Amino acid sequence: MNEFEYVYISKEQLEFPLDDSINILNADDKENCTCIISNSNKIKAEIVAPEIDFYINNSDDDLSTKISSVKTLYDARMIAFDMARYFDYEQEIGNLLIVVSKDDPSILPKLKESGFKVICLKPEQIAYTEGHIGELKVGVIVEKDEIKEVKTDQMIWFDAPKTALKQSGIYD
Repeated sequence: MNEFEYVYISKEQLEFPLDDSINILNADDKENCTCIISNSNKIKAEIVAPEIDFYINNSDDDLSTKISSVKTLYDARMIAFDMARYFDYEQEIGNLLIVVSKDDPSILPKLKESGFKVICLKPEQIAYTEGHIGELKVGVIVEKDEIKEVKTDQMIWFDAPKTALKQSGIYD
């Protein structure tokens, strides 16, 4: 499988060359290719930029301006792609669970029956939490001056402070 950043799918020969960073493919070459940005939806692309074809077909600019403008159109789409807030994200979440409660919660037997490996802690034993769901690290106060780091997939924290709930993977 060939992977590219920029691909231009062309039905016919262009009147001018494109920047070296843009891979030009004809309609037959697209079978085993993917890219981030393409002018056409005939290839598997993260972003399709039809404005590139519109510009090439409708611009009266001279050739050197067209070459640089087409590159600029690809770069603009790449900036938008790089700055996007939301990406598809998958995280494997295991069965390690920390339950934080002042009392022994009645949910523990059900969690264990469901296949979770459960550690039960008191709120005053938590020194810090960091990471995200599937990869949480919890600082557990063992003695006055000793903190052990425990890795877990997620936490259930009864009556959790608001700051703890900002962490992905901690639920009240």
